[in-house]
Amino acid sequence: MSLVLWNDLLFQVHLLLVSKELQGETVDLSTAMDSYNNLMTWLKKLRVYRFVQILVTAKELAENMEVVAIFPAKRQRKRQYDKPVENFTPGNAEDDYMINCFNRIVDIAIQSLQPRFEQLKSNHNLFGFLVSFKSLQLEDIQQTSQQIYVGEN
Repeated sequence: MSLVLWNDLLFQVHLLLVSKELQGETVDLSTAMDSYNNLMTWLKKLRVYRFVQILVTAKELAENMEVVAIFPAKRQRKRQYDKPVENFTPGNAEDDYMINCFNRIVDIAIQSLQPRFEQLKSNHNLFGFLVSFKSLQLEDIQQTSQQIYVGEN
């Protein structure tokens, strides 16, 4: 299951040109913003909608490899000095995996990309006008320069 998740995640980041696009020599801020925005949207959709699809893919992969595809049942450990747990019902192993592993991996990916995305947004707000610099009027250039100068002080 984790193998399929990481494969999808790395495929989206690397092979679908997000990584390569951001490292290109001719990348501009608006292209980078679009790439990060698309990646963040994909990650949020992955967390909400794709668990079942990844689970099915993992089961198919296990069948092709002739491996039994089951989640091990979670056992309650007996502790010598603790009070006995009353009404303990073991949860569904798939739900446990989704909560404790799948969602955690996706959340960490989102949290690690969020500061970079915010910094990129900030840079785009400051310097995004340079994309259309040649077509800007002198008044627009002066106004934007003044806003940047006031923002720094």
